[in-house]
Amino acid sequence: MEKQGRQQDAEREQLAKSKSLVKNKLVVAAIALVCAVALVTGGYFTYSAYTANGFLKSVAATGTAQSLFASDLLTGYMSAPSNDDLARAQRSVTVYPSSGQCSFTFSIYNYLLSNSNFCNDKNVTYTLTVEGHGLDGATWSYEPQPGSSVTLPENQPTKHDYTVTFPEDKLGHTYFVIRATVVSGDSPGTELTCLAAKVVPSKKAEVKTAAVEGALVDETDENTFADYAACNYRVTVTGAPTSVTLKWGEHVEIDPFFPINHSATVDTATRTATFTMEPGSMIVNFYRVDGKTPDDWKKLGISVTKTPQTRTTETQ
Repeated sequence: MEKQGRQQDAEREQLAKSKSLVKNKLVVAAIALVCAVALVTGGYFTYSAYTANGFLKSVAATGTAQSLFASDLLTGYMSAPSNDDLARAQRSVTVYPSSGQCSFTFSIYNYLLSNSNFCNDKNVTYTLTVEGHGLDGATWSYEPQPGSSVTLPENQPTKHDYTVTFPEDKLGHTYFVIRATVVSGDSPGTELTCLAAKVVPSKKAEVKTAAVEGALVDETDENTFADYAACNYRVTVTGAPTSVTLKWGEHVEIDPFFPINHSATVDTATRTATFTMEPGSMIVNFYRVDGKTPDDWKKLGISVTKTPQTRTTETQ
């Protein structure tokens, strides 16, 4: 009987071990299932986030969409520029005299002009100053004149336009120093200290045929394109509406919305865009190609010319 009891105890112990082993296996299987679901779910959300932001590109290489604080005429500076700095990077604007007066307009905004969905997600507050030089006491003005600081509100595409007006007889003698200085404590949406430029107005060229010019807005002696993920290129047409062709190098790509917004024909193989433009200026956005790190603005290879006319030969 004693031997039979020991045998029964051994069987019960073996049964308990078997149940414990089965339980452990079930726990391991459950943990594995939870991990698999988490991996699949995480992968799904990661992929969704990637596809949802496929076209989201920042202005600064180290920033995000919150870095959007820009101007079509003024340049961004990380520290306050000196007068010599502004003189080296001065901007020229074409004015069209009317009734003895000249004027030009500049804008300050917190979104991509080509697509307002790309908007700064934080506030930027600035104070604006416009200094006129060489006017010799003549009456001039800029409107609107902010009474105090101006805020570009978060998540709201906002653009402020300012128009400077001065006498026509001061053309060739005057220039303006414009600064939009960031109020740092109220501006989590930018790391810039200010937007600024020395602006030199000039009279429109007296031409009957169209002329085409282009220039990089962001290029200065103090920075290189390696500091940016995008750049702005200003195209100016004078004289008459004309067909123009933009070209760019392998280090950048044109704004994907440009063909739709400007009825342009884009050839990705030759990296060209052709479209018809009215007299005036426009800004074209270019983005750095993934994996490219050009250290010189010239390597971007961006240029604009009048579209070559195809000549036909008559058969006699």
